[in-house]
Amino acid sequence: LDPAALFAAVLEHAARRQTLRRHCRTVGGRAAAEARALYAETGTVAVTRTGDQPGSGLPVALLGGPLSRADFVWYATAEAAGLCVALDGSETGERGLARDLDNDCAAADPLEALVRAYFLGIPDAFRRPDDALHEWLAQRITERGLRAVVLRHDPWCDLWRAQAPRLRQRHQLPVLAVDAGEDGGDLGRL
Repeated sequence: LDPAALFAAVLEHAARRQTLRRHCRTVGGRAAAEARALYAETGTVAVTRTGDQPGSGLPVALLGGPLSRADFVWYATAEAAGLCVALDGSETGERGLARDLDNDCAAADPLEALVRAYFLGIPDAFRRPDDALHEWLAQRITERGLRAVVLRHDPWCDLWRAQAPRLRQRHQLPVLAVDAGEDGGDLGRL
């Protein structure tokens, strides 16, 4: 493995993620989810104006496991209920993007920089302690003026289900826990 080639690739993808993050803040929830899905599938970032602007409803955080493309209908359902997904903290949302790189570390040891960005820098419910997840969320609650959390978890995922009381206690926000279904089966419950 050529360290110089790895360093160049690491920097290139870091720049793409920064572009993706900026773009996702300027469009609505579904358009942002589509942009992140494209990046996950192809590594490309398509910055387009689709007319899908951020909503004006109650700003909420969406937390939980991954959303498939079939689940993207959830954004329209949330908006119809008067919500604006101001933070997609799902696994396929912005929480799942690697953190920004330490460029000095990347220049000295690109592999170490990758480990820090991907394995240590993505906050999740499975990490113990789960303080990194709650610190990440607290910062975004303040930045974006979030008023509630929608915790969307799969029926088999006890880790996310167990987060509901901790989210309420730690962040002093209402938490709506929604059991996800297969292929949009959660929409009726939502």
